[in-house]
Amino acid sequence: MNDIDNWFSVVDGFEKPRDASGVPLPTKDWSKDICKKAQVNAKATTTLQCGLSKEQLSKVGPFNSPKKLWEKLIELNERSSESRRAKRDLLVEQLQSFTMKPNEMVSQMHGWFKEIVNGLHVIDEKIDNRDLLR
Repeated sequence: MNDIDNWFSVVDGFEKPRDASGVPLPTKDWSKDICKKAQVNAKATTTLQCGLSKEQLSKVGPFNSPKKLWEKLIELNERSSESRRAKRDLLVEQLQSFTMKPNEMVSQMHGWFKEIVNGLHVIDEKIDNRDLLR
């Protein structure tokens, strides 16, 4: 059992063997090869779960299949990437249209400006100083 076997378990998945009628076979009837695949499956699942924070674990829920767990992680990451892009677009638009409002104090304007810039830093959006000073 090696790392590539773990990855194949993530990519290909593992299904418990079934008899002709579709009923799962008891583990005592599994071949050595199936037992090895089940062991690799369990190790891959544990490896993925151990790499997650408590917050991430609560989002993905319990999984017995590393393939399903991996697919859920991809789905969650794509959602967070989409929301990060949307937030970036909103903040960049606010930065580009940033002006001092009538009757606004400089300290208020500065606070709003810092909020936009800090929001961009939080999502790892790099901003050139010349973009900030235009």
